[in-house]
Amino acid sequence: IPWYKGFTGEIVGSNNNGKFESRGIINVIENGTVEITELPVKTWTQTYKEKIIEPMFDGSEKNKPQLLQDYKEYHTDTTVHFICRLKPDDMAKAEQKGLYDVFSLKSSINTSNMVLFDAAGCLRKFETPEQICQEFFECRKELYKKRKAYLEGMLQAQSNQLSEKARFIMMKINNEIHIENKRKSAIIEQLQKHKFKRDPVKQWKDEQKRKELEMCGEANLTEDEEEDEAEENEAVNVELEKKVSDYDYLVGMAIWKLSMEDKDKLLAESEAKKRELNILKGKEWFDLYEEDLKTFLDALDAQENTEENAGKTKPKMKMEKGKKRQVKDDSDSDSDFIVKKKEKRRQIIDDDDEPEVNSIWSDRAQQMKKTVRKHRVSSFKYNRETKKIDKSSIISVCPSGRKTAILLEIKDGNGADRKQFFRVTDNQTGACLLCINVTGMKKHGVVIKDSVFAVFKWSPNEDKLLYLAERQEKPAEFYDADLEWNDTEKLAKLKIGDKFKVVESWGEQCVEVKRPIISILDINEEKIDIFDEEWMDKITPESFVWCPDNSSIVFFGLDNEPFKLGRMFCDNRPGTLYTFNFKTKQLVQLITNPQDECLKNNFASFNQLSFSPDGSYLVFFARKADGPHSACFALCKIDWNSCDKISKIVVPIVDYPTNENSFVGIFGQYVVMALDLKSSKLVELKLPSKGSYKLLDVSDDFLLFSHDSPNSPPSLYLSHFENKDDDSNYLNDIIPLQSKQIPDDLIKINWDWRIVKFMREENRPYEGILIQPSTENNQKIGLVVLPHGGPHNSSLCSWPRREVLLMLQNGYAILFVQYHGSLGYGDSFVRSLPGHCGDLDVKDNFYRACVALNPVLDILTMHSLTDITDWTIYESTGVFPNNYKSPLTEEQRNAMFNSSPIAHVHKIKTPYLLLIGEKDLRVTPHYKIFIRCLQANKVKCKVLSYPNSNHPLEEVEVGADFAINIMRWFEESIEESVNLDNKIN
Repeated sequence: IPWYKGFTGEIVGSNNNGKFESRGIINVIENGTVEITELPVKTWTQTYKEKIIEPMFDGSEKNKPQLLQDYKEYHTDTTVHFICRLKPDDMAKAEQKGLYDVFSLKSSINTSNMVLFDAAGCLRKFETPEQICQEFFECRKELYKKRKAYLEGMLQAQSNQLSEKARFIMMKINNEIHIENKRKSAIIEQLQKHKFKRDPVKQWKDEQKRKELEMCGEANLTEDEEEDEAEENEAVNVELEKKVSDYDYLVGMAIWKLSMEDKDKLLAESEAKKRELNILKGKEWFDLYEEDLKTFLDALDAQENTEENAGKTKPKMKMEKGKKRQVKDDSDSDSDFIVKKKEKRRQIIDDDDEPEVNSIWSDRAQQMKKTVRKHRVSSFKYNRETKKIDKSSIISVCPSGRKTAILLEIKDGNGADRKQFFRVTDNQTGACLLCINVTGMKKHGVVIKDSVFAVFKWSPNEDKLLYLAERQEKPAEFYDADLEWNDTEKLAKLKIGDKFKVVESWGEQCVEVKRPIISILDINEEKIDIFDEEWMDKITPESFVWCPDNSSIVFFGLDNEPFKLGRMFCDNRPGTLYTFNFKTKQLVQLITNPQDECLKNNFASFNQLSFSPDGSYLVFFARKADGPHSACFALCKIDWNSCDKISKIVVPIVDYPTNENSFVGIFGQYVVMALDLKSSKLVELKLPSKGSYKLLDVSDDFLLFSHDSPNSPPSLYLSHFENKDDDSNYLNDIIPLQSKQIPDDLIKINWDWRIVKFMREENRPYEGILIQPSTENNQKIGLVVLPHGGPHNSSLCSWPRREVLLMLQNGYAILFVQYHGSLGYGDSFVRSLPGHCGDLDVKDNFYRACVALNPVLDILTMHSLTDITDWTIYESTGVFPNNYKSPLTEEQRNAMFNSSPIAHVHKIKTPYLLLIGEKDLRVTPHYKIFIRCLQANKVKCKVLSYPNSNHPLEEVEVGADFAINIMRWFEESIEESVNLDNKIN
């Protein structure tokens, strides 16, 4: 009979046919009242409540009358407890029909149709658990034999190593071996003369590895052949180092280990290993299996005892307000309920029903040459790491936290072919609820997961997942045998001749986004629905949000015509807001009413769409689709319950900051802010530490945000928000959950930072971030000036990148500068740079070394190569292009050249290190003329070109390589410059 841990109900049936019935627990506690304390297997409390209890209460189920007068819930985290009250007549009818049937407390379990991979790796149907055990018996037997042989070899090698160490110590005590002030070769000769073995453990492991490789067909050389090859290809000193490493277990012992006491201890350990080896040799393979089984059962018994003892303390129950029919003189008014709710919220941090946070942390594993992502679960009382997440995966936890969906991607050896899978798991039990081979279903092309178009959103009722995928297209070949050449319409549908047709993408880091379609994964039905609509030929959807009705979405639709420009890092691409209903397939455009404030302000670019918790308002950011690729936004809202759905501006775009503490726009102020949508009151939430704060999530008035600063690694904080009428703080109990652990031996934080203020010629303030290492006696240190890219971007008071950390560790001070065009000082400041490039942002000539990461060197050349053609025109001329019907004018070409570094290349004397990503579509490599000019002028220069990198140069191996190269470049250039100054003086 099947067994489920923690299930207190009844499972009945016969193992002959593998069919069983699971039953919950229901009892009559008084006339008209029943108590449900267990549900059938695989039935979850919330689902049971929504599909069984609530329809019985409100009579919403078809052809079934209302049965319950009211019900209450007294569940804990591990138990179910419903109290349901029926009318006496209905109670009698329910008992006559059977309470298990009326309350749907039965479910079937089938163990005769288990499809699993067999020992040969093939799918096979098993009808009983015994068949599965029998199938893998021989496989398990062989593995246990191999394990026994492995353990015997390891114990023998360890015993030999310990005895050799003891003999070495004894000979050293007796002055029979002399290694002080000897060459390595002489030491090796001495050890070989006294017949000391090469490290037995190391030699044994190498032998096992060689055998394994030979079995795999990856190593065909014998040991002698390998040594011959090493002698031919390696220098003598390399071979000597190899021999030294073989004897390091002896000569590498600490001096205080060369004592008589340690010799006796090693001999005792060696004898113990021999005894352990003899015991192991006297066992059969099944003895090891029985020992493993006993260890497992003992651990299981201990765990169950621990859980049983913990269960003796009765957990605090979560009592929810029971539902009752409306009565005119009902004392439970809405205002009373809200007050009680607020009182509970004030105490919720101390309650057992505390929130749980799922977070994903990334670390750069240099040795593995990849980024490792880890899933962590946190609360006020514990932190735990659940599992590592593959880089090719994206993960989404549903709003209630009950389920997690993961998109997995598996590639073949060369990465040319890949398969994608959706996997949905239950977070409480870890059970797999759904696993679908998306690629095998051939509903669509690749799921988009790595760009601004990536979306993975749960529907409000958590039964569907919204995502974006490429359309499934495979053009016909000219030589296909079944082509009907006379049917021109069919040939057009088959896209004959289009196999090598160039199809535009959305540029840098969006090369796979060409013609995406909206897709829905239905969790309950285990199917995928695609919506490949005709309007998608002209509109590319992004920035999705589900509507409260659970059947439609709102999204920002990008215009595909006249052509696509780069979308990554560019929030000025034109389009508008749409709603799309999945049932009717109706597309409706928003922002069309003449009274729309977005329309009046010519806003045509939108992002970060979200609904208020009650679904009353759609909130979003908006700006004009012009000029800078990044600029200030307005915060807007739409009353979703209104008929006309007119947009209103809540926080307008700020041209100039009015004072030092004023709100200057969405960007630049890295703080958490609260906005009252009705009164438009905007307040900054007071947080304890200086640095950057980012709001990550909001759930039931709980705020989750991250904090970091130049000398503080990223940390997670959770707080409770409480609306107040006065100016006091809105946050209660700001509690840290997780922080990025930086080992002291890896990075020692010995620097501080501050904001430094500057004044432009026109008396406009701007700032910089100065990070300065601690020094002794006011020692002079080097200063590295780091202007941000964009140019419309902003430097952050945040944890530095890896190359900056390396500079700080090596004693350099860092100055991040904001310049004309930077974000955070008003929209006019952002728009002050275009048309003045090469003038307002010119650099002084006293720098000793320069490093440029994928820089713009020649705007005119870049114009015909880049995915952001509009950028080249706007930044150089200050005029945003409205059409592209004619080529560049002479005036535009001159402006592009004069705004470029290439116009000043003959003036450069500073040593120049250039870092290039060969797959960069934003600043497509165009450096050869620039570098050749430097070479002709005998300016020290060097180019590092990374074949598989795009604009940010984010790969782990690439980041480590250029970080070290930067440090070496600085040190070399500074040393050469100082030597030259000394010669002149």
